[in-house]
Amino acid sequence: MQALGRRVDLHAALSQTYAAHVTNMLQDVLVIDLLREVGALVLDSDSRAASVSRALSALRDPEVIAELRREFEVVRPLGNIGGDRITPEMRAEIDRQWEVSERRKQVATFDRLLNLELATSAELIGSEVGKRLWQARSKGVAHYDVVREGNDWKLWQVEGTGLTWGQVNDYVDTCTKIIDTLSLIVRQAAFDYEASKRISQKDVDEFVGALVVGLQEQKRQRDEKHERLMRGLDDTNDDEYD
Repeated sequence: MQALGRRVDLHAALSQTYAAHVTNMLQDVLVIDLLREVGALVLDSDSRAASVSRALSALRDPEVIAELRREFEVVRPLGNIGGDRITPEMRAEIDRQWEVSERRKQVATFDRLLNLELATSAELIGSEVGKRLWQARSKGVAHYDVVREGNDWKLWQVEGTGLTWGQVNDYVDTCTKIIDTLSLIVRQAAFDYEASKRISQKDVDEFVGALVVGLQEQKRQRDEKHERLMRGLDDTNDDEYD
């Protein structure tokens, strides 16, 4: 959406074309889809939903927290170090010290991640932007908020919430951070969002670049056709004058 909206060369190529209407429609569809995704994956508080909101609610359950902490207390074996120079007694002591120190570190990591998650959850779920996004999702997606205007139907306009793109972008960044922390707490695994973002941006830039090239070629052909037509009209006028 940002690439479509900010590329000056695309704007110039779309100027005075019917393709501009299709691009605007595509952006509207992407906006509605973004609101739907944020609503379903983040804000939906229904007990049946697999959302961030429900996951954060579960993290307030002492039994859930205790179970997750037990998983963090599991220490992977150190592995074989020192070879034959290490006696069984020395190895047992090394393994014991390793397990104690690593368990302490892993539990400290769990507590830090949990506190970070709970501290930022209010920013995600209870914030004014979150409420406005949920309102926009409900009114923009739910069938009962399709309203009548004159003789036609239209979707409720997102502008009614007072949201700005800056707020939406910041909110999506917060979603990403909280989901990443959730993944570390629950799965003890991380996803490389930054690399994914770079790859996606490269793909989008290539797509927008192809649009620009195609539109420029289309405009060139249209201008040539118009020039030939005008030249033909001039030739006809000269014949009539002769």
